[in-house]
Amino acid sequence: MASDHVLDLSYDEDGDVLYASLGSPQAALSYEVTKDIWLDYVPPSRAVVGLTVINFLAHYPVEDNGQVLTMARAVVQDLLRQYPSVPSDEEMQAAKIISEDNPYIQSFTSGVSGIWPDRSTIYVGGTSPIQSPRIQSSQV
Repeated sequence: MASDHVLDLSYDEDGDVLYASLGSPQAALSYEVTKDIWLDYVPPSRAVVGLTVINFLAHYPVEDNGQVLTMARAVVQDLLRQYPSVPSDEEMQAAKIISEDNPYIQSFTSGVSGIWPDRSTIYVGGTSPIQSPRIQSSQV
């Protein structure tokens, strides 16, 4: 939770993107929990270590741009209370966050390249809908 760690906030005014991390920013995977809100976590733990809000001011408008970080801190703390960990697929289905109206499906994969300690993780994100209910690895 935010109170257990230092909350590091960064706002990109040009891109209207808010970045938040609990403690020092670190390499992590991201999971889009709702439109434009991405939770960061480091597997195998599902505990949230940071988050990103795309189109921040579109979702959380403020009258005075000097108050963006003040508003952002409150928003991030609320999101961390709501999502202390990345929801499991079963939790997402139960909450009906994944809907038939969503124009994108989420496709995540990771792989390792190189020899340790020079390993790197590869992330692949959202894709457009696919008609087939099953995707074979040869189709990706």
